[in-house]
Amino acid sequence: MIRKLSQEDLDELSFMRDWMWVITDFLVKNEPSESFKEIFKGMYQAISDTFDKKNLRGMRMAYNDSNEMASSLSPSQLNELNHILREKFGFALDKVHDKFLAKINQIVQRGYLKNDDEFRLLFSRVDEIYADDSKAKEVDTLENLMADYEKSKAAKILKPKS
Repeated sequence: MIRKLSQEDLDELSFMRDWMWVITDFLVKNEPSESFKEIFKGMYQAISDTFDKKNLRGMRMAYNDSNEMASSLSPSQLNELNHILREKFGFALDKVHDKFLAKINQIVQRGYLKNDDEFRLLFSRVDEIYADDSKAKEVDTLENLMADYEKSKAAKILKPKS
């Protein structure tokens, strides 16, 4: 069933689709391995399917994954991709990353997670920084927030109905 979305949601879906297509185009053109090229080419279909189903949540998850994947490119490739993104969209991955960090900071300041999307956001950040010893305190803070969220969720599931 295709969900009815607001115009703002449809605009967001279109933006994310176009953004991910640019990243995927870049990955396909710059990947020397034919097997990885085929995997990246399969991403086009996944993006299209998610868009066609108007799956905003799925598209947001794919968008975050695409940005994370692109952020792991070599510095020269990342600069080249950022140049392409700035030309097409007016901003690049560094601005997206800044928004990602601002959202995480908002959650940390609040002191608790509201939903699974916020959990995934923190999980991605921990995955990004866990090996950096200088970020150990941040990792601990984020892991504590995630653990509290999981306990809270489990307590709701196990709570007997009256």
